Amino acid sequence: MDYICENKERTGTCYHEFVGGDWDGITFWSDDSLCMHDEIFDDFPEFLALWKKAMPDFEPCGITRMEREAWEMLCALAREEGGVSAGFAEEMRPWMEKAFAEHGFVTILGI
Repeated sequence: MDYICENKERTGTCYHEFVGGDWDGITFWSDDSLCMHDEIFDDFPEFLALWKKAMPDFEPCGITRMEREAWEMLCALAREEGGVSAGFAEEMRPWMEKAFAEHGFVTILGI
């Protein structure tokens, strides 16, 4: 994968962790989570701008709940933008769709 990785592929802790449903407030780096390295936002500030547009309350350094509607808006904006943004959305889609089907929302744990 180009933009995300599973926990076992992670090198270090400079990642945003995507958790299906509620985060338990204790556990980090679950094997069923997906991770996105923070460098994506550093290297592609336009991608972070799309996140903020789709989720105005998105906090890269905190905890954010992502609803399906925000994900769909992010995907639409990413398709328009193209490049890294579109690549990330497509790469993340299978995991996100499963998480929304099973839990109804996703929790994003920031740096």
